Amino acid sequence: MYRKLYAAGFWLNPRFQYDVNLMDRYTNTISGLLDVVEKHANGNAILLSKLTSEMKLFRNAEHDFGRVSARNDRTLLPPGILLFSYSM
Repeated sequence: MYRKLYAAGFWLNPRFQYDVNLMDRYTNTISGLLDVVEKHANGNAILLSKLTSEMKLFRNAEHDFGRVSARNDRTLLPPGILLFSYSM
């Protein structure tokens, strides 16, 4: 499972995701990501559909993923940095 998690982390990292040459070399990472998503969706078809829809938005840099700030931060911020904290 660790390899699948690493593949998912690689695919979800904006620094790598939007580097076309790099993603063309590692097309198998989507399979690892989907394995992780399916495992953690626990058979919930609605959740799985939402997650794969979000993956499409991310891959195509649509909606908030395509905002100027998001595009600028692709190579500037290391993964895991929380930009905003929400308090209730």
